Amino acid sequence: MLRMRLPQLINDVDEMNVKTKDDDDQMMGRKTPEDGMKPKGFAKRSIIKADIDWKGYLGHFEKTQKEHLIGSLASNLLQTRSNISNELIKQYADAGSKESFIKTATLQLMSTPEYQLC
Repeated sequence: MLRMRLPQLINDVDEMNVKTKDDDDQMMGRKTPEDGMKPKGFAKRSIIKADIDWKGYLGHFEKTQKEHLIGSLASNLLQTRSNISNELIKQYADAGSKESFIKTATLQLMSTPEYQLC
């Protein structure tokens, strides 16, 4: 699930809670709380902050008509044909402007299983 949420985390300055698994390989099941075992459900908070330079990416789609944007975005981002309908991407993309549509549709496509398996 983390991989599917990563595009949104990278785009937004967001805090992420990660529950780590205890690595008990060395003690082979004999690790006790006295040995320093973390309590179950230990969560580590991480802040992801990234600066995305959208200029070149947006420029690539400058001449693409709005009705062809999702197909063009998908053909650039995915190695296979998407099983996600264009209508579903449109539903979650911000259609306020062409720029915001490209950005949000890109993030939605990056959250699909087809993108995750590239």
